[in-house]
Amino acid sequence: MTIHFNAPKIPNVISAKSAIEASAYGDAVIIDVRNEDEARKTGTARGAMVMPLGKLRQKAETGDLEKVLKGRPVVLMCAGGQKAQFAAFTLAQNGIDNVSFTSGGLMEWVNNGGPVSAYPRISLPTFIQQPRPAGFGFAHV
Repeated sequence: MTIHFNAPKIPNVISAKSAIEASAYGDAVIIDVRNEDEARKTGTARGAMVMPLGKLRQKAETGDLEKVLKGRPVVLMCAGGQKAQFAAFTLAQNGIDNVSFTSGGLMEWVNNGGPVSAYPRISLPTFIQQPRPAGFGFAHV
């Protein structure tokens, strides 16, 4: 007897440099999964949406996040990479494909020259609908 199960796709680990390029092209949705206090203190990657891990998990489990992302590539980050990795597997387990996370988080982002901005106050649907510059696409980064 053969047992079949659908294992979630394993998220990609990408460098901060690749995340910076994906952000510059505008194709990827960058989500900072740190809590809001951390984001206020240090800022976040320019163009990133701040969504604490617990809120991201809840939106993924209810299907709300998948509806809003509509198949766009997602790059998750945090301070050092551990929360982002957990978040990436959470999204994959909930059927959201094309998920990556940065191994070094915001620290690696800054060390590679990534722009940082103040904590953004914007809802996810508004964030997704913002116009992005045309680029070669995240797959080519």
